[in-house]
Amino acid sequence: IDGLYDQLNQMLGGIPGSDKIILLGDFTARVGNDYSTWKNVVEKFGSGNVNSNGERLLNLCSKSQLTITNSCFKHKLTHKIPWMHPHSKHWHHIDYIITGLCDLKDIHDTRAMRGADCNTHHIMTRSRTSLVVKKKMRKTNQPDKTLNISKMKNHETLDYLKRSLNEKL
Repeated sequence: IDGLYDQLNQMLGGIPGSDKIILLGDFTARVGNDYSTWKNVVEKFGSGNVNSNGERLLNLCSKSQLTITNSCFKHKLTHKIPWMHPHSKHWHHIDYIITGLCDLKDIHDTRAMRGADCNTHHIMTRSRTSLVVKKKMRKTNQPDKTLNISKMKNHETLDYLKRSLNEKL
């Protein structure tokens, strides 16, 4: 488990700040509802208690400036909790949709969908989003690179290019 969280931490560290991050999955973690301790990671509508995997997930989200969107929206308990333990029959919140804190404005709702039959003891979790992706700005001080194909008419230049490509390949 520590290896998984180390890998996630490394991967998240390599993502540019301008990219949008959305993590989805069964983290087998319970993050609780302590939104005063975990500001901007867990919001007001979290549920349950924290377990050891939950602490790992909360630390990862805190370091990477991520928010657990399942805790951001007020829903009935039946629309909030997506997993029932097969033996104890207790409901737990372990499936999460996580996004960057700065991208939280793109998430309109996250909830468990009771009517969706997924042939599993998990209830499908859905998030309604409207992603706004900005077009990358080109640097204006750099001229466009154009190819001068008129040089290809010269046989010496063409042979040189062929030899160079063959060597590199």
